[in-house]
Amino acid sequence: MADLENDPNTEFFIPLIWQGNGSWPSPGYDQRYVMYGANGVPHSQWGGTETISGSSGSTMFAQYRTRYNAMVNWQSPLEINLLLDPSYESVSAEITVTGDIATTNNKVIFILTNHQNNEYFCSVISYDEYDFDLNEIGESETFIYELNIGNYDIEDITVNVLVQTLSPNYQILQAGRLIIAEETVPLHVDALEYGSVFVGETATQIMEIYNYSDNELTGMMFPPVGFTAPADFSVAPHSIQDVEIGFAPQQAGNYSDLLIVTTSNPDYATFFINMSGEGLINNNAEANEIAPIAEIIGNYPNPFNPETTLVYSLAEAASITLGIYNIKGEEVVVLQQGYMAAGEHRLIWQAENLPAGVYLARLVSNNYNTEHKLILLK
Repeated sequence: MADLENDPNTEFFIPLIWQGNGSWPSPGYDQRYVMYGANGVPHSQWGGTETISGSSGSTMFAQYRTRYNAMVNWQSPLEINLLLDPSYESVSAEITVTGDIATTNNKVIFILTNHQNNEYFCSVISYDEYDFDLNEIGESETFIYELNIGNYDIEDITVNVLVQTLSPNYQILQAGRLIIAEETVPLHVDALEYGSVFVGETATQIMEIYNYSDNELTGMMFPPVGFTAPADFSVAPHSIQDVEIGFAPQQAGNYSDLLIVTTSNPDYATFFINMSGEGLINNNAEANEIAPIAEIIGNYPNPFNPETTLVYSLAEAASITLGIYNIKGEEVVVLQQGYMAAGEHRLIWQAENLPAGVYLARLVSNNYNTEHKLILLK
């Protein structure tokens, strides 16, 4: 939440958006009283622009602004993470307690609004509230809110979520807002932590890929050494795909690197996900007895200009593809493809016609793939 008094230029919203009773598609006086402890028709303010609505004169907005500022807790004891289902059927609000909170009479309030125009801004489609009983730091609960938008245009819909105590002062503990038209992010995770895993074993986690568009979403994954991921993926329109990401340490020690994911969504072309885990020696297998199926050992020199030698190894003979990609996941060149003998292999890559930057070498063998970063300097 923003500091409305001390930073008037910041973006914020005050949810004073009620109209009157009767035929208007908005909650009435009773529901306004639940939120603000006051009846009447307020003015509204969105993004710092005041809009007069109703007939109570210019003092009404100031009266509600004072009430609102008194309700807001600037050091919020809660976090709200909102996530839209790609089918646009529901929104989930994961709410976590991060500080001291009153233990009774707390509510989660969902307000679904429809954008009208830049002067009036919006009207309320629906208003719903649920009991919120968490009070211990670290506790978390997810509330699922079904979107019943009727004949409204989905592009004009905003989901507003408040956590508010209804006594003694109607204080708003935290707020969040999800604008459906802007919710197109394919990945909602920035790190995967695996903890300790024995060398020779594999721990897996599921990463969800979201497709909010009418078109198929495709992409590629470049896992670092010690981690596994599918070489590519495809997600149908308005759906979620589960992708299994593994940690398979090849020797004892700490692993920490980036999983690079590229997508066909031009607004979110590349993601960098922090990967971490610890490899432990298994009593039944020495660390040096376990070899990766296929591994890019490295390249030298690195950085380079314009030539570098790339070294990779195979634990056994296999069909492989070794390619170079730019940071957007676009294929630059296939260096080697076919059935290769077990052992270490070397080849030279000439990059004199390419711009400086970071490139990714990807080695794919059967269902296993790994990547290595190369830096071209000019």
